[in-house]
Amino acid sequence: MRLLVFLLLFSSLVLADSMEYNGFSTSETQIGNMKADTTFNGFVIKGSLTDGQPISRNGTDGTIEGQIGYLTIISGENLMVCGVITTNTVLNRSLVAVGTCITFGVDDIYLDCDGYSINGSETDGSGVFANGRDNITVKNCEVFGFSGGNSYGLRFMSTSNSNITSSVLRNIGGTGLYLQEGDGNTITNTTSKTNTVRNFNLITTNSVYKNLTSVQSGVGFFINSRNGNFFSNLVSTSSNYEIWLQTSSNNIFDNITTIGGGVGVYFVGSSTNNLIDNSSINTATSIRSANDAQNNKLLNTSFNSSTITWGTCAPCNFTVSWYARVNVTNSTNPLPADVNVSDINEKSAFSSTAGTSGLTPWFTILDYYASSAGNTLFNNYSINASYFGYNLTQSSFNFGGRDYTFNMTLFLTGFIPPLPINVTYGSLVEVFRDLESRKSSEFPARNYFLASLPLLGLAFVGLWKKDWLVS
Repeated sequence: MRLLVFLLLFSSLVLADSMEYNGFSTSETQIGNMKADTTFNGFVIKGSLTDGQPISRNGTDGTIEGQIGYLTIISGENLMVCGVITTNTVLNRSLVAVGTCITFGVDDIYLDCDGYSINGSETDGSGVFANGRDNITVKNCEVFGFSGGNSYGLRFMSTSNSNITSSVLRNIGGTGLYLQEGDGNTITNTTSKTNTVRNFNLITTNSVYKNLTSVQSGVGFFINSRNGNFFSNLVSTSSNYEIWLQTSSNNIFDNITTIGGGVGVYFVGSSTNNLIDNSSINTATSIRSANDAQNNKLLNTSFNSSTITWGTCAPCNFTVSWYARVNVTNSTNPLPADVNVSDINEKSAFSSTAGTSGLTPWFTILDYYASSAGNTLFNNYSINASYFGYNLTQSSFNFGGRDYTFNMTLFLTGFIPPLPINVTYGSLVEVFRDLESRKSSEFPARNYFLASLPLLGLAFVGLWKKDWLVS
């Protein structure tokens, strides 16, 4: 059976002649029905050639003038090769590329690689490229092999409101994923690894990055001069810098993990008001700040404070805080006590009432203010808990750990304070009703009788003064 073939030409190549076939120019989308042994504007395409074999042009004198592309051979009628796409596109085979492979030509379309790969040659270029596009999607792609220093797995320039998902970018000589300018993009469930320069180079605003993995590169995640992005569930390992924030502000990082021998988080330039929340930094250098990076925040994030380093600063600083709560019991049952927490300077940090479970809501404790000029401490904290019929209890504690619950136990005072002057009883029945309600809400069962005696005495005195005991 004769194989169908298609000559794969690229927009980056300069050819001697202008060539077209079935309405497609050599610089446009190459999807057509070229048959084997077809003469194409002076080129004879032989079906005996193997898939991916380089194709050369024969000059008028029969000599070979040079390679012009790669041959793609499949057995179906429709051939999918590199080029410009202008409609929704699903790959039906893996592609081999010289230079850039797939380019988005219009807005509002998607490329679904459907698990197939794009293999770049040893040149600069991009596996997938978009410039000035809006609302496009790339999914289920694997891009590798572009080994030039200015090569990219996926590159979006000035492209907004677009999506990249479920893709793998690896072994690129430049950067795995490069977003240059753009706003409102969403990148999810993507791995970028073993790319020479950077795995993720992100220059966008108001974008969402979720469930991303970086493995081994010069920089794992590079965020440059952009604000208002949200990052969630990132893992970055084995890079010189796992997360690098260059003159970027008001970005949120939630649940990130960094592991390796480099720098976990690098604040540099005028990077301010960035939040690292609920994360784990396990790198040789945990945090590094330089230039005038200020007012950044680490919240409920574990790291080695002894490996913080400072570059040339003017000065640099960040805060370290934790989530905490207080659990109040009488050693057996929870107590809905009033809880107040104050820092080392006796400034109130938290005030609330524990719920019926005895637990306060979670609150934030400022541990210390880290600065290139020296640290300012806010630990230890004083904690006061009080509840009717129990001794006021005070404790001191150094909060410094993720999601910490501090336990406090209150003890009975041994007597019940006098009744308010506006409380009167009309009969002993009302006295015991009041005692029963207090039993359930204020006293453990084993102390009920002792705790009741003072109240009974006060009630009888009040009734005796009225000259009657029962109604």
